[in-house]
Amino acid sequence: MPQFTPVEAPRLGCKTIVWTLWTGHRALQT
Repeated sequence: MPQFTPVEAPRLGCKTIVWTLWTGHRALQT
């Protein structure tokens, strides 16, 4: 079972949120 460091977990969540907002923003512009 992979262990996540206290810094890695929030970073992954932030990346997912930013990616979702970015793709959604691009979809609205097209």
